[in-house]
Amino acid sequence: MSYTFNKIKLKMAKGELKFYGIPDGGFKLVLVTSAAFENQETGALSDNEFWGQVSGTEITQDGGYNTDGYTGHQDLINIGTQEVDVNGLTQLKVSATDISFPVSTIDADGAIVYKNDTNKTLIEAIEFDVKQISNSGVFYINLSKNGWIRIQ
Repeated sequence: MSYTFNKIKLKMAKGELKFYGIPDGGFKLVLVTSAAFENQETGALSDNEFWGQVSGTEITQDGGYNTDGYTGHQDLINIGTQEVDVNGLTQLKVSATDISFPVSTIDADGAIVYKNDTNKTLIEAIEFDVKQISNSGVFYINLSKNGWIRIQ
């Protein structure tokens, strides 16, 4: 289940975090294992605030994930916002240019987006529907169609 980290929700409500006018690289995306999505009913992971608190969920060869061609944390570019109507409710959709790792053998269960500030403030955990796998091909993450965060 994808989720917005709890600490950032208050910052968004208070206007302390904005998603427009952000320079390229103002947010980063990192590929993660299924450990980033376990126990969400307890709030165990969603209560964290900084990347260092969840960095153990990043995909690694030692953790049994293929990482050939994975170049680590990626800058999100062309951040855009759009208001969309979903079942009569207005949502803010935040999107960015899609991310790809060409000629790669990678598998990942999801991604985490954090603000590229001193503390690497956690924003969103994006769970893929199924483990995404590339085998000497392109590992692709679609961030532009549905957005990487939706707020209502």
